[in-house]
Amino acid sequence: QEVATRDAEKTEDKILYKRLAKHNYKEARGEGAAYAKLTSAAYHKCTHILCSGFEDGAFFLHEMPDFNLIHSLSISDQSIISIEFNKPGDWIALGCAGLGQLLVWEWQSESYVLKQQGHFNNMSCLAYSPDGQYIATGGDDGKVKVWNTSSGLCFVTFNEHLGGISGVAFSQSGQVVVTASLDGTVRAFDLNRYRNFRTFTSPRPVQFSSLALDSSGEIVCAGGLDVFEIFVWSMKTGRLLEVLAGHEGPISSLAFSTGHAILASTSWDKTVKLWDIFESKGSRETILLGSDVLGLAYRPDGAEVAVSTLNGHISFWDVHSAVQTGSIEGRPDLGYSRKELDKITAKKSAGGKAFTSLCYTADGQCILAAGRSKNVCIYSVADQILIRKFEISCNLSFDGMEEYLDRRKMTEWGSLALVDEAAEDGKTSIALPGVKKGDMSSRHWKPEVLVSCVRFSPT
Repeated sequence: QEVATRDAEKTEDKILYKRLAKHNYKEARGEGAAYAKLTSAAYHKCTHILCSGFEDGAFFLHEMPDFNLIHSLSISDQSIISIEFNKPGDWIALGCAGLGQLLVWEWQSESYVLKQQGHFNNMSCLAYSPDGQYIATGGDDGKVKVWNTSSGLCFVTFNEHLGGISGVAFSQSGQVVVTASLDGTVRAFDLNRYRNFRTFTSPRPVQFSSLALDSSGEIVCAGGLDVFEIFVWSMKTGRLLEVLAGHEGPISSLAFSTGHAILASTSWDKTVKLWDIFESKGSRETILLGSDVLGLAYRPDGAEVAVSTLNGHISFWDVHSAVQTGSIEGRPDLGYSRKELDKITAKKSAGGKAFTSLCYTADGQCILAAGRSKNVCIYSVADQILIRKFEISCNLSFDGMEEYLDRRKMTEWGSLALVDEAAEDGKTSIALPGVKKGDMSSRHWKPEVLVSCVRFSPT
């Protein structure tokens, strides 16, 4: 009798499913619509609404179980990878990984509640506002975005640049964002009216690689990548005031001291030059280093400058006497990593790693450093030792995360990643040299893990 009771209980707990109907999306998409795969779907139980997303960026709302089409909309040309309803069922959240889009749609009134989009390409630079409430970011897609640090949402996007953004800075008032770009322009944006109110250009086309704004907000400086000069403009008039020449390589970084209007510039010619832009007598001081200079940061009091070089060192210099006060060997802290397509070991490839971005803490006691690595390091300036090291990611789908190659991908001919895959017609795709985003001849490529810019909040 007990066994019979248990069997009855088991039978009652079972849930049986059966197909009531079968519907086709071809009718909803229309006869002339192109074929697209279904990539995501969500169903709201209370309202009986089914939302379906496709790889061409279209989504459809159907009332179940009759499959009556309520609404259809195309939000982008990228695949919708995620759909979610809120609890009442009147808001629908849609995510597109290709463009970094997040949309919240109110389907009854057919209106947007929220629309957010990140940078399409790599994010190359960022800057905090003086009060720490906003962050301005620039990307390789030519867009400048300003984010609210409290909500984490982007509230304005500027699309005026035609090339990748290489530098971004806030004015001391926090109401103006100045950006430099590889398209040969430096632009100033008003955060009250959300408009580009000033555009700075050079007499001949120049790709600007760095940017600096003095503490008063009156002087704008930008360094050239293909022309080894520094251009100085007036913020009020937009006129070119001076062109500073002297470097023999591309300008890698610019920075103004806080107390005095002393401009520091670094270059691939292994020098750091200090300029007094109001005296117009050329470079005030030249500091020679043993390797190409990649990054620069002033201490908040303006008395010391930190410089990162291609050999992985961070050196500290007194601005007034041009005497070196300290040095940090940072290459071991960047860590060892190996890309899939590397033909050398991780220890050997670490010889090409260096810090590209530096930032002092507000008290000037510590310095934050990062570069082409997954590690971000904090050093004590006085003791010249590593205090803390952070890993920005543990996602193994990025290139450069692992120290050793996966044995499962190794064959008798070498790594599977190095094997050329022939197309259907028997021809092998040829790799394109000099491509930054990945090999365009390859169907799949892994993005590399790296840190392009680090900043501390001013507050």
